Amino acid sequence: KIIIIFKKEFFSFFKDPLLYVAISFYGFFLSYSFVRSLLGFEQKSLGQMDIQKGAFFHEVVLSQITMTHLLLLFMIPFLAVRLFSQDRLNGAIVVYFISPTPIYQLVLAKTMTAIVFVFLFLLFSMIYPLLCVFLVKVNLSLLFISYTGLFFVVSIYACMSLLMAILIESTLYAGFMSLLIIIVSLLYGDIVSTLEPGFIRDVFSQFSLSMHFQSMVHGAIYLSSLTYFISGILFLFLLNIIFANISLWKSR
Repeated sequence: KIIIIFKKEFFSFFKDPLLYVAISFYGFFLSYSFVRSLLGFEQKSLGQMDIQKGAFFHEVVLSQITMTHLLLLFMIPFLAVRLFSQDRLNGAIVVYFISPTPIYQLVLAKTMTAIVFVFLFLLFSMIYPLLCVFLVKVNLSLLFISYTGLFFVVSIYACMSLLMAILIESTLYAGFMSLLIIIVSLLYGDIVSTLEPGFIRDVFSQFSLSMHFQSMVHGAIYLSSLTYFISGILFLFLLNIIFANISLWKSR
């Protein structure tokens, strides 16, 4: 049943005009940003016999990752919330609630749909630096670690947005609330960095989304970061199930 719901959610998403607007917006700005970074790198390296090792990654790939993160930061909340809000509009959510299908299967299918779209958006973004492997030496392991970190953090954004979609009926309001919560969660790292004494800062920094994200983006993969991201996704998934069950109880 999970696969059936997932297929329905995935393919029905392509009927949403907002998705095509988002894809066009995403593709245009990502392409423009990459070409601009690539031209800037070419101008800096012009005339140099020995290009500094890692320069392409730091000047082009990191710029691409930053732009991808920025675009998805604003796009994912408004796309993910529609997975629940659209069901409310067309009455499908009532069918789900009165069907014998366990609520966790519905939440899991929608979470899978959101995460698959996150993966597809990132795959499109990663194509650009991969095309450059024939022109300049690219550290592929560093590239994949960076995009893995980006995948985890944007997947958490998607799970946060699904939670807001469950709690808030208005699509627009749920989208803005998702965006606000995501921004606050990113600013948490900056706030924690000001704490004193140092051991308190070290403890609270372990819960910083931005800290774990930045470490992976720069190629450092730690077990603590992987544990943080996976635990965060599972925790949000469980919250979504709990609040979806509460919504089911209220609807009855």
